[in-house]
Amino acid sequence: MQVAAVLDHLASLIQTLEARPAIPHAMFTAAVYRRDRALILDLCTTADPAQRCSLAEAVSRLEQERTGTPQAVIVDLGGCECLPSAAIGCLLAARQAAGQELPFFCVAIPASIMETLAILGLTRHLLRADNVDAALERLTVGERRNAR
Repeated sequence: MQVAAVLDHLASLIQTLEARPAIPHAMFTAAVYRRDRALILDLCTTADPAQRCSLAEAVSRLEQERTGTPQAVIVDLGGCECLPSAAIGCLLAARQAAGQELPFFCVAIPASIMETLAILGLTRHLLRADNVDAALERLTVGERRNAR
């Protein structure tokens, strides 16, 4: 149930980006994939209209992940110039739905988005890492500690 709620919020985030891009004449692309035991959502800003279809593909991929059981969710924001407030709301709702049991990382957060999160007092609610590899490493270190 917990994973389904997280995926619902991430799908809402993608649909928000599709409906209302934050940057005039720029659109968002998204990719969803698995790496190790983590589900990764990679968001980017693009000026290429041909890339827009990847948002629908990403929502479809999230639907497929309902049958999987990721041990973590990683949202890579490194390619985003900014996010509309509605998308930030969806991101935080997904984080809240993850609870304490499902690690939820935001990685490569650009300064403009980090500043918005800090102003809103929301940075303390997010696990952050510099990149996907660093987030995966933190998961591995945590697993080793728990195994002792």
